[in-house]
Amino acid sequence: MKKILFSLLCAAALCSCGSKGYHFTGTLAEAGDSVYLLTADRSQEVITAAAVDQSGNFSFKGACETPSIAVLATSDYRPVALVFLERGNLALVQNAEGRYEVTGSPANEALTDFQQKMAALQTEYFSLDETSASPETVEALQNRGDSLTKAAMKANLSNLFGAYMLVNSHYDMEGDEVRGYIEQLSPEVRRAEIVAELEQTLAAQANVEVGKPYTELTFDDAAGKPVALSTLIGPGKWVLIDFWATWCGPCKREIPHLAEAYEEFRGKGFEIYGVSLDSDAEAWKSYVADHGMNWVNVLGTGSDEARAQIDLYAVQSIPSNFLISPDGIIVAKNLRGAAVREKLAEMLE
Repeated sequence: MKKILFSLLCAAALCSCGSKGYHFTGTLAEAGDSVYLLTADRSQEVITAAAVDQSGNFSFKGACETPSIAVLATSDYRPVALVFLERGNLALVQNAEGRYEVTGSPANEALTDFQQKMAALQTEYFSLDETSASPETVEALQNRGDSLTKAAMKANLSNLFGAYMLVNSHYDMEGDEVRGYIEQLSPEVRRAEIVAELEQTLAAQANVEVGKPYTELTFDDAAGKPVALSTLIGPGKWVLIDFWATWCGPCKREIPHLAEAYEEFRGKGFEIYGVSLDSDAEAWKSYVADHGMNWVNVLGTGSDEARAQIDLYAVQSIPSNFLISPDGIIVAKNLRGAAVREKLAEMLE
């Protein structure tokens, strides 16, 4: 949970809507002539809009059959806050530090309470003297953040804030533990889209555990030619699927290790199927050429179909890799540094 310790300070809220709907009001002087509620996914589509009067006041009214996530944005699409659109009267308010918060519902108020506690912890963290603060002191602060995060999640499983916290914390849990928390969610919250997506992620993770057969992937190479993963797999062949990107520093630090392993074992049937998550295809092509990445390189972005294929491997962060045996079985995953070479040496003894 350490990786979300301070990023959650800027987190906003989720939304769930009951049969009576919601009434969301507020004042936002810098909004422009309108405000929007956008979807909180990659598309950021407009859900609805509201006019803003000369004093900056706005008002939304609406209902939704299933819980969803919305982002309050200004007329120029600048995000202001994520909002739990729960039934009742919600209000956008500005706290003493100038941060916008939403009041009027359990989930929104649970988020505000959590952010205030984390803000205090962040202040304590940044007040540390870098030259004298001991690793133990820093770790203790991180552990307090972990404890706050888990406590907030467990205390709010009856509302969408708890589900939100579960979604953001599940990376450090085993699948069975996550499923246990999902079962504790209220029936209404379990219908939320973010919970459905989490369950899909868990299913994908279960399908790519060590010992499971690989799942087919087909992406285009630098020449625009589709390359199926299955064309590399077969008797005597070992394939490392490597998800990476040129904008990912840790990914780039792994490349020399991959190159070393590739040169040593390519003659023994080793191949790399490098799947880039770059949005800039030209930057990707240049980087591959400039760094002597002579293995199979494909681009895993650019369409919903590509994203769906990435999701099959439950890729939540990069670098991420999977070693596939000649009979198509995942034998290792997330090998770092010299571990790729060491695992191949073990397998090819």
